Amino acid sequence: MNARRSARHIVRVASISLLVSACGGSVALPPSATVIDVTMTEYHYKLRSDAPAGRAVFRVFNAGHLDHNLTLERLPTDFPPIDVQLHSSTRRGAPAVAIMPTLRPGQRTAFAADLVPGRYAILSSVKGGDGVADLLKGMSAEIRVRRR
Repeated sequence: MNARRSARHIVRVASISLLVSACGGSVALPPSATVIDVTMTEYHYKLRSDAPAGRAVFRVFNAGHLDHNLTLERLPTDFPPIDVQLHSSTRRGAPAVAIMPTLRPGQRTAFAADLVPGRYAILSSVKGGDGVADLLKGMSAEIRVRRR
């Protein structure tokens, strides 16, 4: 770093220090995002079953041998467990919060979502060679979001 850039850096750090001091010594920062690791394999998601409300970063990895995707849906309060709903003769829709593109084996991706308390479903809609969607073969999961 040359002398001029070094001097600017020192001035910036000093300015930030003065600003923090002027604000009473503390600055309220938003809470950090919760990280939710999701591993996809054939007809299964591996992930935590609960999370606090707020910003969540989903880090998704396809560890399977087939293509899979992920849709995050917010479930209404009167919704039955997602596996029951998927195999019911009367299906209801739920609003999508995030739709992730299909990942091939070995691929990774990440996305963020702002979660409010409630239940969420995670589903894969990829259809195999038999024409049946992954979600009907057990590739669904629920996550419960609680107040911070």
